[in-house]
Amino acid sequence: MFPSPLDTEAQCRVRDWAADLAAASTPHARHYEHQLLSRYQRQEVSCEQVLTLLDASPYHVLYRSHATRPFSEAQLQELLAAARSYNTRHHLTGLLLHSNGCFVQVLEGPKAVVQALYARIQQDARHTHVVTVSEGHGPKRRFGNWDMALGRVAGSAVVRAFETVLLQEEAPDAFASDRLLSALLQAFDVHQPPPTSLAPLRR
Repeated sequence: MFPSPLDTEAQCRVRDWAADLAAASTPHARHYEHQLLSRYQRQEVSCEQVLTLLDASPYHVLYRSHATRPFSEAQLQELLAAARSYNTRHHLTGLLLHSNGCFVQVLEGPKAVVQALYARIQQDARHTHVVTVSEGHGPKRRFGNWDMALGRVAGSAVVRAFETVLLQEEAPDAFASDRLLSALLQAFDVHQPPPTSLAPLRR
């Protein structure tokens, strides 16, 4: 039996996705997709099921950067207000952490929207040394209750978290970005809020 045109199109899309996954410069950052590909290769899911899962799964980017100048409290609040307004309109959620001129941000939502916003963020003159720590599809949003939460602390909590999770690992494994995010949330003492509340702010 010959495959239907729909099956052929689905197979082509899955083949292109698998090739893109194999060519990724940071394959450890897309472990959910690798797990999905393994299930497909074991014939546990069909082409159509793979595409349905990918279409339904949120896309995330986790990055870090350094501010080009100090941010005042008013400027941080202005940045947060603009982020929340944009994210609400574009169905994005996430988390922004700030300490000693270091930013860490998670963006999550539809892939095209996240990638378009991240491209703009990378060109923003207010920060530099933008490093992508992790990106890819995931089974669910981590910060679905937050249009954009803000956490901040004084001291070297962010630096210690990065050193502990990334800098001392020669080859981060598939869960390095998860451990990084957990370490950062612990350093900032940030907890998931109820759906109608805002994230706690730390000084």
